[in-house]
Amino acid sequence: MAKEEYDFENCDTRKNHYGPYVEADVVAALNATRANYAKMSVLLGRRRTSIRDFVLSHLDVKTIHDEIREKVLDDVETMHDDLALAGDGPSMRFILSTLGKERGYSTRIEQTGKNGGPQEHTLDASKLSTEQLRAVREALHASRNGEPNNDDALPDDLRLDAAPQP
Repeated sequence: MAKEEYDFENCDTRKNHYGPYVEADVVAALNATRANYAKMSVLLGRRRTSIRDFVLSHLDVKTIHDEIREKVLDDVETMHDDLALAGDGPSMRFILSTLGKERGYSTRIEQTGKNGGPQEHTLDASKLSTEQLRAVREALHASRNGEPNNDDALPDDLRLDAAPQP
């Protein structure tokens, strides 16, 4: 038996443009459009933002919306997996760099300190000039007063993002 089409042209939400939304109409539109607000807007004859507001303010409808969007994501992931398993290079690389990250497949370089901990930065004040010491004092004073960190005000040899000097 074929699935019946929902009659959006004659649904109460569309016919009564300024009236309340009918939950059944919104749920039918969610299912028909895979929760795409722009397409729902066409079906229901309402603004997409007001449809979104309705969905977000009704927990049962929001739950249906979220389930539909999760299914879309699952379906796309499956298609992507199929492409990778068929030998599509970009798909293989993407999957390796995301799902295979724990195995070392990543394009991101992470710099950590000893045993994966935070990097430690030490400052030997005895090797700083008077000008450099003043800059450090001003930066510390600014940070204690709640001012935003402004490494740009420091000389290049004191900036945390600057390359180490030989």
